[in-house]
Amino acid sequence: MIKSFLQIRLIQTKRIADQLGLPRALLLIGLLALACVLLFSFAEDASTATYVTVFFLSALLMLHLNRPDRFFLRTHFDRYKELFFVEYLVLGLPFIAALLFYGQFLHAAVLLAGIIAILPLKLKLQQNTLNTVLQRLLPDRCFEWKSGVRRSFFLIVPAWLLGLSFSFLIGSIPVTMVFIGIIIITFYEKAEPLQMLLAFETTPKLFLKQKAGNHLLIFMGLMLPLFLAFVIFHATLWYIPGIIFVVLTSVLLYAIYTKYAFYIPNSKSGAAGFFQALGATALFLPVFLPLIWLLTIRFYFKSIKQLNPYLHDFD
Repeated sequence: MIKSFLQIRLIQTKRIADQLGLPRALLLIGLLALACVLLFSFAEDASTATYVTVFFLSALLMLHLNRPDRFFLRTHFDRYKELFFVEYLVLGLPFIAALLFYGQFLHAAVLLAGIIAILPLKLKLQQNTLNTVLQRLLPDRCFEWKSGVRRSFFLIVPAWLLGLSFSFLIGSIPVTMVFIGIIIITFYEKAEPLQMLLAFETTPKLFLKQKAGNHLLIFMGLMLPLFLAFVIFHATLWYIPGIIFVVLTSVLLYAIYTKYAFYIPNSKSGAAGFFQALGATALFLPVFLPLIWLLTIRFYFKSIKQLNPYLHDFD
């Protein structure tokens, strides 16, 4: 069963690779090689090894709670937890190898224990009937935020409140900003139906301008109280949340343009998912940030080209 499941994953990986094409596949290989080098460099020191462990387990938790096949596997396979464990262990092997290479045995054990602890979690993040005041305050044209808040309300709001409550601790606000930022990036995983796109009745350039502007304004409103709370307690270190905010807004803008650079109505592009995952990586590996900026420009023009066949009547 596990062998068959892994074979299916290999087929899905090949399909994504076909969508990426040879140039992007080569780029992926190069970036993965660079990420491995950086991973090993971070794992050498105990303090940075802690960040590596927390990053992997946080990303894995988000993946586990949001994976669409979790309910299917749980209801159709008696040993579904073994499937999860093997899959997560394969994802974590580079991290475990890096930690063991530098003798970070405690971190490696925590990472492995974290994988095991995540397996039984069954929190249902999808809340189809949830209609909070927060959702009603969001503009209708920001439907990605409305849908995303409905799915992740019980992650975003508690994290935001906890970050604000413990803002006197120097790490509280930065961790909260990054955690919420990762969740928000998932808002742009799936393309909307064509009817929703046409409802804007604008040119591709104006559509992208309004989309980016509206979404960045909401994001700024969400992050501003966190930034101010940090400044109140740690005024001399104001640049820390400032830098994080710049990185987050860069990745958010990048995620929007990536979505429409590979836009196909009512679908989820494997290529877009890969590049959005790359953007999320830049939150922890700033060396990728210049690449994200370059790709943002590239995907802006690609988005215009991709949307033009759908919105050409409004030129």
